[in-house]
Amino acid sequence: MEGTNELGIEPTSDQIAGFAVHARELMKWNKRINLTAISDPFDIAVNHFIDSLAPIPYISDFANLLDIGSGGGFPGIPIKIATPSLEVTLIDGSRKKTSFQRHVIRTLNLTGIEAHHIRAEQFVQERRKFDVVVCRALTSLERFVQWGAPFLSDCGILLALKGRNAESEAESLPDGFKHKIIHYRAPITKSRRSIVMISRRREKKPDESQICKRE
Repeated sequence: MEGTNELGIEPTSDQIAGFAVHARELMKWNKRINLTAISDPFDIAVNHFIDSLAPIPYISDFANLLDIGSGGGFPGIPIKIATPSLEVTLIDGSRKKTSFQRHVIRTLNLTGIEAHHIRAEQFVQERRKFDVVVCRALTSLERFVQWGAPFLSDCGILLALKGRNAESEAESLPDGFKHKIIHYRAPITKSRRSIVMISRRREKKPDESQICKRE
C-alpha cells in the first residue's frame, strides 16, 4: 500500500487484500448507513486505512488492545489485519456500526477480535484490562483518559490519534498521568498528525525497574 513505508510498515499482499475488502464493504454499507463522510476510494485509503496504521510501531506484537468508538472499524480492524497476533476488542455505541464491524470480521475470517455494541461507561463494568487502549478522532484527550484509564493494565498505555494541536489538549490531562507526543507527517497528504501516548505515573520500587519497559 502506497505510503505505509513512510510509517515504517510494510503490509503483505494478503494484508493489503484484507484492507481492500474492508474498504469495499465500507463503501457498500455507507450507501445505506452513515459510517463515514469520506466516500472517495483514494481518500478512504489515505484518511482511514493509512492513518489507522500509524500507531502500530508503538504497540507490542502480542498486546491486548481496546478500540473505543471504533465506528467503521478504525483503527482497530486495520491494526488487527496488519498485526494478527494482537487480541483486539472494538466497542461502539452505535448498533449499526457494530453490525458493520462484525460483518467485516466475519467476511475476513478474522480471529482474536470481537466487536461489542456498548459504550465505554457501560463496558467498564466488565472489569476487563488491556495493554493498549486506542481511539481515533473520537473526543478530547481529557475525556479519553476518563473513559480509557479504567481499562488499563498495570503497564498499559492510552494511544490517541490526533491532528496538529495535541499539545494544547495535553495541558488538560488529569494529575497522575504523563504523556509523550509523537509528531509526524501523514503519508501522501503530508498533513501534520500526532500520536499521544499516555500512561499512569508510577512510583518505582527497587525491584520493579524492569516491570514496565516503557517507564
